[in-house]
Amino acid sequence: MKKIFILCCMCFFLMTKTAWADLSVSPFYVVFDADSHKRTASVRFTNNSAEEKRYRIKLINYRQMPDGRYEEITKALKGNPFAAPYINYAPHEATLKPRQSQTIRLQRKPMAADADGEYVSHLLIQEMPHAFHIDRKTQSNELKIDIRALYGVTIPIIIDKGELTDRGWLESVKLLPGSDELLVTIGRSGTKSFWGNIIVLDKYKEIGRVNELKIFLTTDKRSIRIPLTQKPGANVKVILEDARTNKIISEKTI
Repeated sequence: MKKIFILCCMCFFLMTKTAWADLSVSPFYVVFDADSHKRTASVRFTNNSAEEKRYRIKLINYRQMPDGRYEEITKALKGNPFAAPYINYAPHEATLKPRQSQTIRLQRKPMAADADGEYVSHLLIQEMPHAFHIDRKTQSNELKIDIRALYGVTIPIIIDKGELTDRGWLESVKLLPGSDELLVTIGRSGTKSFWGNIIVLDKYKEIGRVNELKIFLTTDKRSIRIPLTQKPGANVKVILEDARTNKIISEKTI
């Protein structure tokens, strides 16, 4: 009987911040102002691996869940239109040698006749599979298949049109039993995504932080685990900042 050995599991990772060892992207997001004359932007990604790789580039649409997971959707939710119909981009594919980079050019279409609101899609940079390598062993009658890991990165592409508002607040903060982690839940309201920084202070010492946590319009709250650098004491404060202004907007003590 022939045996099949999987040398490396195939996997596909979607990230809002990078990078895995084989692929890095900058910037982590793109925001267009529909009322601005500036209609172009660029994203640069790099093949950090030791081999040549091919990539597919496309715009896709997600629904963010309260736990931070993303679910791909094909129909826009009410009050949260897709940005993809208003964005041209190139290239759609690229082949990069080791350590080589590629710039993706994005251009926003005119939107004077469109409704005010926040338009959101995600730019996906996806590694394309190589042909499988099959090693036939005549002595042991074994068939070995080498399946390489595949990597992908997504970053949000956002168009803001009109006078939009956002608001965030700390709903709940609790220390997870048996661990040095906090579970923080942030509420969100308004007509655009909320971006927040979470800082955990033990008296005056910072023991945990998350920067630019994004809560999109597809959910009204977001829960996140925050690892702490030390066991918290008796006077721990959690601060929520507006990431756009660095203004403190909510505080809670544990």
